[in-house]
Amino acid sequence: MKKNYFQDYICIDNKYYLHINFMAMSFLLLDEQAHNLYTRENNVKIIKNKNLKLYKKLKSLEFLIEDNIDEHSIVEMRRQMELHDKSMYHLIINPTLDCNLSCWYCYENKKKGSKISAEIIGGIKKHIETSYNLSPYNRLNLSFFGGEPFMRFIAIKEISSFAKIFCNDNKINLNIDFTTNGSLITKSELMFLSDFKCTFQITLDGNKEQHNKVKFSKDKNFDAYNATLRNVNQIQNLIKNSHVFLRINFDEQTLNSFDNILCDIDSLDRQRTTVILKRIWQVGVNKVNKEQIIDVINKLFDNGFAIDYYTQGKLCFAERMNESVINYDGSVYKCTTITNFDEKNSYGKLDNNTGCIEWKQNKLAECTMNLRPKKCKSCKMYPSCYGPCNNHILAGQESCYIDGLDLSKEEYYTYLYKSRLQRIELYNI
Repeated sequence: MKKNYFQDYICIDNKYYLHINFMAMSFLLLDEQAHNLYTRENNVKIIKNKNLKLYKKLKSLEFLIEDNIDEHSIVEMRRQMELHDKSMYHLIINPTLDCNLSCWYCYENKKKGSKISAEIIGGIKKHIETSYNLSPYNRLNLSFFGGEPFMRFIAIKEISSFAKIFCNDNKINLNIDFTTNGSLITKSELMFLSDFKCTFQITLDGNKEQHNKVKFSKDKNFDAYNATLRNVNQIQNLIKNSHVFLRINFDEQTLNSFDNILCDIDSLDRQRTTVILKRIWQVGVNKVNKEQIIDVINKLFDNGFAIDYYTQGKLCFAERMNESVINYDGSVYKCTTITNFDEKNSYGKLDNNTGCIEWKQNKLAECTMNLRPKKCKSCKMYPSCYGPCNNHILAGQESCYIDGLDLSKEEYYTYLYKSRLQRIELYNI
């Protein structure tokens, strides 16, 4: 047996140490004696002889692995499997690039009046069929992005209705998700969606006063904050098989009023709500008070919420081969975090007659390359994040997300551990 390369630890209080295995995402708290034995002794047989219970625990959590296991190769194999996984098809649709609100930090160029046509909707329906016939999948993840997708709910309804029938006929699991500001959703629309499994990512930009300043509307009487919170509650009341990812984008001022936000979301179902905390990308690292971030995270934990604060996940969705972004005009992309949905960034075009995507093969090939810097592949945390995605690397953005956490390693590891405990309590996983 040998020690897994992809592990690290922090000291909790000079008596206990938190060990994290990033290959298995497993956690282990060790007292000082057990920690010293494990970290100072390289001979695994001696660890086994001196503390058999510890040895068995380390082995079961994969801190200790067989000598013949090449963990670096396994991680790369996992990445390739995720990259080429065909069991799920992820189809992202922009029904419009227009929006009813104007946020100062939005990275996209709004296209007023843009809307998906009946011809493109027909092409998307054919594409769902064609992509399945070419490579059958057992799960379809249908995502609506934009722009504000609920400005074109007719398109959402038509595509979702088709997908539901198609998936039922072919015994495919269907999930529909929305990235939306949440202010335009109506009760009748939610009643329609109540027959689907749905997830929503909805943003709050502070308390009522700050949110309504950021979520600027030409209608000065429009209360975007109350409209959004009302609809979040209606989602959970009307769509039983739903989950809301409540994203709180923060700058230097947002978290000052967090107690107000916490009070306003207290009624939400903890098992169907995840709070995402993200620093606004224009706000520089360490511009937000670190103690305030930690305080907010602890308040959310104390109030029973699952939290996503740069939580490590799987491969970026844009790098998966079985993923496409179809714009309202039929142009096709791989990533949604782009400023312009234009020819320069396009990966292809949807053929409305056949439902096939005419890919730009040279650009598509970029997704399959492993461009990760050497520092990423040698990082202890690499199995849980895979480093920056190819799109960012090709754009010259190779920075590690850890560098932008606003937290120390010790603080971040502690957050990861608390997050795991919280999810065990909420979801028993």
